Amino acid sequence: MGSYSGTITWFGEQCTNVEAAGWNEMAARGTSAGALIDVNELASRLGVQVRYVRRLVAERRIPYVKLGHLIRFESNEVEAWIDRARVPAMDRP
Repeated sequence: MGSYSGTITWFGEQCTNVEAAGWNEMAARGTSAGALIDVNELASRLGVQVRYVRRLVAERRIPYVKLGHLIRFESNEVEAWIDRARVPAMDRP
Protein backbone atom coordinates (compact mmCIF):
# COMPACT_ATOMS: atom_id res chain seq x y z
CA MET A 1 0.00 0.00 0.00
CA GLY A 2 1.43 3.39 -0.96
CA SER A 3 1.79 6.28 1.41
CA TYR A 4 -0.64 9.18 1.36
CA SER A 5 0.92 12.57 0.69
CA GLY A 6 -2.05 14.96 0.87
CA THR A 7 -3.76 16.81 3.68
CA ILE A 8 -6.26 15.01 5.88
CA THR A 9 -8.50 16.05 8.76
CA TRP A 10 -7.77 14.04 11.88
CA PHE A 11 -10.05 14.67 14.86
CA GLY A 12 -10.77 18.18 13.63
CA GLU A 13 -7.13 19.14 12.91
CA GLN A 14 -5.62 19.56 9.47
CA CYS A 15 -2.58 17.30 9.09
CA THR A 16 -0.14 17.37 6.20
CA ASN A 17 2.25 14.85 7.76
CA VAL A 18 0.19 11.69 7.65
CA GLU A 19 2.59 9.75 9.88
CA ALA A 20 1.94 12.25 12.65
CA ALA A 21 -1.75 11.49 12.37
CA GLY A 22 -1.15 7.75 12.72
CA TRP A 23 -2.57 7.00 9.27
CA ASN A 24 0.37 4.85 8.14
CA GLU A 25 0.12 2.73 11.30
CA MET A 26 -3.56 2.09 10.67
CA ALA A 27 -2.96 1.32 7.00
CA ALA A 28 -0.09 -1.04 7.80
CA ARG A 29 -2.15 -2.85 10.42
CA GLY A 30 -5.08 -3.22 8.04
CA THR A 31 -3.04 -4.66 5.20
CA SER A 32 -0.92 -6.99 7.29
CA ALA A 33 -3.76 -8.12 9.51
CA GLY A 34 -5.90 -9.63 6.77
CA ALA A 35 -8.77 -8.84 4.50
CA LEU A 36 -11.83 -7.04 5.82
CA ILE A 37 -15.16 -8.79 5.41
CA ASP A 38 -18.64 -7.47 6.04
CA VAL A 39 -21.47 -8.77 8.25
CA ASN A 40 -23.15 -10.71 5.44
CA GLU A 41 -19.96 -12.51 4.44
CA LEU A 42 -19.13 -13.39 8.05
CA ALA A 43 -22.62 -14.75 8.62
CA SER A 44 -22.27 -16.87 5.50
CA ARG A 45 -18.85 -18.19 6.57
CA LEU A 46 -20.09 -19.05 10.06
CA GLY A 47 -23.36 -20.54 8.78
CA VAL A 48 -25.49 -18.26 10.95
CA GLN A 49 -28.03 -15.50 10.40
CA VAL A 50 -26.90 -11.87 9.98
CA ARG A 51 -28.95 -11.06 13.07
CA TYR A 52 -26.72 -13.33 15.19
CA VAL A 53 -23.53 -11.64 13.94
CA ARG A 54 -25.02 -8.23 14.74
CA ARG A 55 -25.87 -9.47 18.23
CA LEU A 56 -22.26 -10.65 18.72
CA VAL A 57 -21.13 -7.14 17.75
CA ALA A 58 -23.66 -5.43 20.03
CA GLU A 59 -22.53 -7.60 22.95
CA ARG A 60 -18.85 -7.06 21.96
CA ARG A 61 -18.27 -10.80 21.85
CA ILE A 62 -16.41 -10.72 18.52
CA PRO A 63 -13.57 -8.42 17.39
CA TYR A 64 -14.63 -5.91 14.75
CA VAL A 65 -13.56 -2.71 13.03
CA LYS A 66 -15.90 0.25 12.79
CA LEU A 67 -15.39 2.47 9.76
CA GLY A 68 -17.84 5.31 10.23
CA HIS A 69 -21.18 3.52 10.36
CA LEU A 70 -19.84 0.37 8.68
CA ILE A 71 -18.90 -2.78 10.61
CA ARG A 72 -16.09 -4.91 9.20
CA PHE A 73 -14.15 -7.91 10.47
CA GLU A 74 -10.49 -8.79 9.90
CA SER A 75 -10.42 -12.36 8.65
CA ASN A 76 -7.41 -13.40 10.73
CA GLU A 77 -8.97 -11.96 13.92
CA VAL A 78 -12.14 -13.94 13.22
CA GLU A 79 -10.05 -17.10 12.78
CA ALA A 80 -8.31 -16.40 16.12
CA TRP A 81 -11.72 -15.78 17.75
CA ILE A 82 -12.94 -19.14 16.45
CA ASP A 83 -9.78 -20.86 17.72
CA ARG A 84 -10.29 -19.36 21.20
CA ALA A 85 -13.86 -20.66 21.23
CA ARG A 86 -12.80 -24.16 20.19
CA VAL A 87 -13.55 -26.85 22.78
CA PRO A 88 -11.11 -29.77 22.65
CA ALA A 89 -12.45 -33.31 22.52
CA MET A 90 -12.35 -35.33 25.72
CA ASP A 91 -9.98 -38.27 25.90
CA ARG A 92 -11.84 -41.29 27.22
CA PRO A 93 -9.96 -44.19 28.72
